[in-house]
Amino acid sequence: METVDPSLAPGSEVLTRIYDGKKLKVYWPTPFAPGEKRALRLTYSIQQPVTGMFFSYPDQTNPKRPVYAITDHETERARYWLPCIDYPSVRTTLRFDLIAPKQMTALGTELRLSPFKLYSERKVG
Repeated sequence: METVDPSLAPGSEVLTRIYDGKKLKVYWPTPFAPGEKRALRLTYSIQQPVTGMFFSYPDQTNPKRPVYAITDHETERARYWLPCIDYPSVRTTLRFDLIAPKQMTALGTELRLSPFKLYSERKVG
């Protein structure tokens, strides 16, 4: 990951974070009460993941190559592009909101909980 920015809702406590390039540790200034839940939003970016996410696009050697991006979360590959606990014994629940230009198709394997929406008015890229 290139950058990591954990944050809470505006006006919330300021968090202390330590990121060593491999692990992110986040500390709240006040202890958790028993049973208390808190939310954390993590903003990150990544450049050229080692594995787990692959891209295809036309180039000089293959100008007709299709444009697509795919993910492969086979054993311990998600960790290279997605901040998650990535072990075979841990079943992490994820939610993805896929947004694509109108001329493209966004596909995912999931249990659809709401009607599929196209966001054609949003600029992508």
